[in-house]
Amino acid sequence: MQDACDSVTVPILVDSNNGTASFLKTTFNGLNSLLGIAVLSVPYALSCGDWASLILLLVISSATCYTGLLIKKCMEADPNIRTYPGIGEKAFGARGRLVVSIFMNLELYLLAIGFLILVADNLHSLLPDLLVNVQGRSVINGRQTCILLAALIIMPTVWIDNLTTLSYVSATGIVVTVVIAGSVVWSGESDGVGFNQKGVFFNWRGLPTKIIENTWLHLSRSNFTYKLTMQVRENDKLGVCGVDKSEKGESVSYNSTGTTSFFKTTFNTVNTLAGVRIMSIPYAISSGGWLSLIPLFVIASATFYTGLLIKRCMDADPSVRSYPDIGDKAFGRKGRILISVSIHLELFLIDVGFLILAGDNLHKLLPNLETNIHGIQIGGPRSFIILVALMVLPLIWINKMTTLSYISATGVLAYVVILGSVLWSGLFDGVGFHQNGVLINWSGLPTACSLYTMCYHAHSVFPTLYNSSSNQRQFHLVLFVGFVFSTATYVSMAIIGYLMFGSEVKSQITLSLHSSNNQL
Repeated sequence: MQDACDSVTVPILVDSNNGTASFLKTTFNGLNSLLGIAVLSVPYALSCGDWASLILLLVISSATCYTGLLIKKCMEADPNIRTYPGIGEKAFGARGRLVVSIFMNLELYLLAIGFLILVADNLHSLLPDLLVNVQGRSVINGRQTCILLAALIIMPTVWIDNLTTLSYVSATGIVVTVVIAGSVVWSGESDGVGFNQKGVFFNWRGLPTKIIENTWLHLSRSNFTYKLTMQVRENDKLGVCGVDKSEKGESVSYNSTGTTSFFKTTFNTVNTLAGVRIMSIPYAISSGGWLSLIPLFVIASATFYTGLLIKRCMDADPSVRSYPDIGDKAFGRKGRILISVSIHLELFLIDVGFLILAGDNLHKLLPNLETNIHGIQIGGPRSFIILVALMVLPLIWINKMTTLSYISATGVLAYVVILGSVLWSGLFDGVGFHQNGVLINWSGLPTACSLYTMCYHAHSVFPTLYNSSSNQRQFHLVLFVGFVFSTATYVSMAIIGYLMFGSEVKSQITLSLHSSNNQL
C-alpha cells in the first residue's frame, strides 16, 4: 500500500465538493465504527492473554492507526480513488480490486452476523422465556426470536445513505458504549461483584486468542454481559443464604485508615500522571517518529504493572506505608536510604522543571514584564518562576488528600482545556493538520523514550495515594483509570501536535502555537 501511494507523483489534491459531513459528525461515525459492540468481549480476550497482553492491544491499535493514515495518503494522492477496492486496483490491478471487494464484503457480512448473535445473546439472557407460538406450537425459540427482532429493528437503517444523517445514529451508539462501560463499573462497585481478581502477568497459551480478540468465533461463548448477569445472580443467592465473602478465606489484609473516596483518589492519581508534561509530548514524537508511540505504550504498560506490584506489596504487609518502606523490605536499611535519596532528588528536579515550564509559557504571554528590586533587575522568565513558586507555596500546607483532590480535579480540567485549545488552534486558527512526519527516527528515539518515561514518574506517590484511599481494594481500578486517561491524553496530544507542526514543533507545544500565531 505504501508503494502504491508513493508511486503517485501528482500533487496532493483535496476535492472540497465531495463530503457534507462536518468534522464532529465524521468523528462520531469514525468512533462508532471503532467502538463497536465487540467491547463486550475485550475482558474475555484479556483473560486469555492476561495483563501483559495489553501491550499487544496497544501495538495492534498503533499499526491499524498507521494503516488508516496510509489509506488517507492514497486517497489524497489520487482523487480517483473513492473506495477500498479502488486502492486494491491501484496497487494490484483488476484482480486486486476483485480480491479486496470479495474479502471486504465477506468481512462485513460476518461482522453483521456477529453483531446479531451478540445482541440476541444479551436479549435472551434478559428474556429467557421468550418464544414465538403459532397456534399453540413453539415455532421459534427465544434466541432465534431475538435475532430476528434485532434484524428487523436494524433493517430501516440500511436505507440511510447520507453520512450526515447517520452521524446521529453513530452518536447514539457511542453513548450506548459509554453506558455499557459505566454499567459494568457500577456492577463491580455497587452490585456485589467487586474487583477482587488479580489475574496473572502473562499467559502464552491464550496469546493467539488475544491477537484475534475481535474474531467472532469466540463471541457467542464469551459474552461478558451474560457472565456478569450470572455473577450478579449468584451473589444475590449468596446474600440470601447469609454467606459472607469474608468466609471465602482471602488472606489479604487491608489496613484502611484513609478517608478519600474512590473518585477523589482517582482525581489525585490522574493529576499525578497526566501532568504538565503533556506539552512536551509532541516534541517527543517528533524526535522519534510515528513508531515511537509503541515505546510509549510499552512504558505505560510496564509502569502500570509496577504500580500494581506496589499495591501488592502494601496489601501483603500493612506495615509498608511508603516507597522507602518497600526498599527496606527488599534491600534493608541501605535500600531505604538509597530510595529515599532518589525519590527526593526526583521530586526536586520535577519541581524545578515545572517552574521552568510555567516561567517560559507565562513569559510568552507577557514578554515585557521585568522586576526591579532596589536596582536589581530580574528578567521576565525569572520573575514568573518566582511568582509561580510563591503561588504554589501555600499548597504545601494541605495535608489532607481529600482537600487536595479538588485541586487535582482543577488540574485535570486544565489538561483537557490545553488539549482542546491545541485542537481548536489546528481546526480554526489556520494552523491545520498538514504535516506527515516520518515513520521512525532512530537517532531521536532515545530522546523520545526519555520524555515518555518522564510522563509516568508518579510511583513515589502511589503509596501515599493508597494509604489515603478509603477503599484500598479498589486501588488497582484507580490506577487503571489514571493510566488510561493519561495515556489517551498523551497520545492525543502527540498525534495532534505532530500533525500540526511536524518536525518543527518546539519543546513545548504552546511555544509553537505562539510562533504560528505571530506568523499568521
